[in-house]
Amino acid sequence: MRRSTITEQQRAAALLLAAGQHEYKEIARMIGVHRNSISSWARDPRILELVEKLQGDIEGKLEDMSIEATRRKHNFGCVPPFTWTSDTVLGFYH
Repeated sequence: MRRSTITEQQRAAALLLAAGQHEYKEIARMIGVHRNSISSWARDPRILELVEKLQGDIEGKLEDMSIEATRRKHNFGCVPPFTWTSDTVLGFYH
């Protein structure tokens, strides 16, 4: 009988599976389980659903970061027009 709750190890495995950068044996070593557990969990519909959700979260975060980086890049080159003020002149000569 399958457990109805997902364990912390299964959540960690789901996150690593969602990232898509590690083999099952590496994930198993990282979280301290046998690689057969990872293989079994990767077929579990509850884990698959969690992996899909996490992949969506990762994609959304990457999109947000890309938009922010592009915005910062474009704003970085924008310098407001220079105006002379008494502070500028006094600061320059002191």
